[in-house]
Amino acid sequence: MKKLFLIVALVIFGVSNVYSQGVSFGATGGLFLGSADVELLGFDISSVSEDLQVLDGGGFYLGLLADIEVIESFSVQPELLYANVGGEGAIVVPIMAKYYVADKFNLQAGPQLDFVLDVPALVDEFVDTFGVSIGVGVGYDINDTFGIQAKYSFGLTNRLDKRITDALDEIPDLGFLNIDATLRTNIFQVGVIYKFN
Repeated sequence: MKKLFLIVALVIFGVSNVYSQGVSFGATGGLFLGSADVELLGFDISSVSEDLQVLDGGGFYLGLLADIEVIESFSVQPELLYANVGGEGAIVVPIMAKYYVADKFNLQAGPQLDFVLDVPALVDEFVDTFGVSIGVGVGYDINDTFGIQAKYSFGLTNRLDKRITDALDEIPDLGFLNIDATLRTNIFQVGVIYKFN
């Protein structure tokens, strides 16, 4: 976890030195809604176990961001967020490309990484704590200090460890099936941005 913070800090510091005239820093926070899609053999089994519903439910997020202007209407916005959903904590790192389609209105897209901190003990060894998503969003600059944004990320990573499908394949009555078990998390965020400079 310390390595992640160090890498993000170095990237933000390095890029800000290159584009020192076009960098602003800020804080952000808001509503965090997660949904866990758990499938086995193509069937949705999300309701079978609450322990498998990683980052599923409503909560909040808080964090820091940098807005790095590349050209006049295009910038990159890395964020380092802490999210809490139903008692489960996570570190979320969106790196969004922002394109201004109008004076204050922007479209966003980019990768998002997340690290779940509180996986339920019952399924801890079968659920991967690291996930990769692709995010899309919109933002609006109210003024030079405040803005709002909304983002949705689609989980790309299967969060179930391969050992769980291997274990299912070893069950005699299921051995003839090609077990396809997946756990993906999708995230919706809406919040406020406050820029320090």
